[in-house]
Amino acid sequence: MRKTLGVAGITLAMFVACGSDESNSQPVADAGTGSDGGVRPDDRADADVQPDGGATPDGGGPAPRGFQIQSKDVVIQPSQEITYCYHFTTPNTETLAVNKWKSVMTPGVRFMALFLGGSGQGPGTLTAACPDISNASASNVPMWAYASYKAESELAFPSDDGTGKPLGFELPPGKEAYLMMHHVNATEQPITAHVTLNAEALPEGAAFTKTSTFVTYNSSIAIPSPSTNHVESKTCDTLPDTKFWSMGMHAHKQAVRMTVRNGTSASGNIAYESSEWANPAQKTWPANPFYTFDQGKLTYECVYANQTGRTIKAGNSFTVEETCMATGYYFPATKPVLCYCLDSGCLNF
Repeated sequence: MRKTLGVAGITLAMFVACGSDESNSQPVADAGTGSDGGVRPDDRADADVQPDGGATPDGGGPAPRGFQIQSKDVVIQPSQEITYCYHFTTPNTETLAVNKWKSVMTPGVRFMALFLGGSGQGPGTLTAACPDISNASASNVPMWAYASYKAESELAFPSDDGTGKPLGFELPPGKEAYLMMHHVNATEQPITAHVTLNAEALPEGAAFTKTSTFVTYNSSIAIPSPSTNHVESKTCDTLPDTKFWSMGMHAHKQAVRMTVRNGTSASGNIAYESSEWANPAQKTWPANPFYTFDQGKLTYECVYANQTGRTIKAGNSFTVEETCMATGYYFPATKPVLCYCLDSGCLNF
């Protein structure tokens, strides 16, 4: 019997399933017409991947080191909104120091995110129920690594950490992973959609400084109705002697503003801010001195408007629940960090 996660695992389960609407939480069946009227993809084929040295980023030649993943085509019916997760195993046969993520989303995909670990599904599987606590173990938790709201996007890591070394994200060989994809079809015709992801890595043997992710999650959101400027705010401890080079936020459609503050909630020192929940920008500090939370604290907050007639709680669904998350990359790093917040406060895992 495997050891399942405690509080941290529950948090990760909610985080990785973020965007999976409850009404569409059933597993994807074989090719054919599903119960929601959508055409279901075959979930048995192997992952569509190109191995080390074979990655072909869109609009360019082969990457010297890295790989490419393309999710299966899925048909999104008119007016349909659904989240799918595409499960795969990274095809690299040795540890890579990833220094760039690139993605292309076809029409019909509104948002995508890459998670490493915690899949619990066979390679090539496409599901409408994203991973949850039932398939997360203490030795294999899902880890956010990259996300995009744009049709074409890339996240290039800094080439100089201030001492002359580039930053790199260590990706072990054959890592279990999945792409979470939120689909919306606002047209009057079916749309066939997929996501392409490229991982590009530093040359073999290159010296680099390790960078990893810092992610927050507020599990205690409760937005009353009616409300127009309801604030949900939490404060996390950052790691000593570390710097950030990337920062973003993620919320659902009731959010009207998202903010990361340097320090406590009373701080006027803004590290990140966006009023675009559907397409928040990813802020980067590409060169030394990067960004430091000099008080050792990071406060993330979301302001919501709720006219639904019901209290909205934290949860997975883009349509009926909310979230408030900060996602960033820090260095020097030893591991990914999750700051999990309850009513009583926040803890780092």
